[in-house]
Amino acid sequence: MYILYPQAKQTYEDAISEGRTAMLLQEHDDVSDLFTCSIGNLPPKTDASLMFSYVQELSLSPEGGVNFMLPCVFVPRYAPAASSGAKPSTGPGLTLRTFLYYL
Repeated sequence: MYILYPQAKQTYEDAISEGRTAMLLQEHDDVSDLFTCSIGNLPPKTDASLMFSYVQELSLSPEGGVNFMLPCVFVPRYAPAASSGAKPSTGPGLTLRTFLYYL
């Protein structure tokens, strides 16, 4: 489901204030392939799964082929403090884990 950001943020904040677990996925303003996922009110020792679908039109090369690169590892990117409100992760428990890819 796709909801415009102002409505999605309000829905997320309402859920958090009501004590429900909620998630908000936001595309970065300056970089179209960088997303931030916020999860609120996740009980301790609880796992969370995120299924994310990404659709992109692929252009044809002169030879008639396409090229798409899928990253092998997901890690936090460097985000200098001055860059459009982006904050580096400060929470404990951010570990590099094995990610499953479904193609």
